[in-house]
Amino acid sequence: MTLDTKVLLSRQKSLLLSRLVTLACSGRTETEASRCQKEANEIVKEFILADRALASIAVLKATEFCNSERPIDAILAYLDKAAAPASEEELVDGIISGGFRLGDPKARLIIIKSIANHLYGTGARKNLIKSINGFIGKWDWEDAMFCDKKTHRGKRSA
Repeated sequence: MTLDTKVLLSRQKSLLLSRLVTLACSGRTETEASRCQKEANEIVKEFILADRALASIAVLKATEFCNSERPIDAILAYLDKAAAPASEEELVDGIISGGFRLGDPKARLIIIKSIANHLYGTGARKNLIKSINGFIGKWDWEDAMFCDKKTHRGKRSA
């Protein structure tokens, strides 16, 4: 991702927080409060996704994975660099942003297939990665590192 993307995501993060504060500060009836709570939850989810995207930009260089021959090597390198589990989308976007198979239109699909193979296929026997609560991480990481995707709660230790 470029610097422009980072600035855009940072602005989006600020905008989402501003919307949340506006919601929290305005007076509501009981019926409106329920609707407001649902909207606030959606804003928080968007905020967390924007924050994670910013974090992944901070740890990657544009050429980080361009020398990775196998997708699983790039996956493991990304997870080592991020030091935290990631959603499949975050993982794939981060690896593509890091230059994996630069210019190859099939790169995204290759990474997705490798993830599936190592989670559910013949590669799963190698015990390299695992998925808990919608997050993918290294096999030997403690389960507590995988936060609950629905509530965005859970301990993440580095």
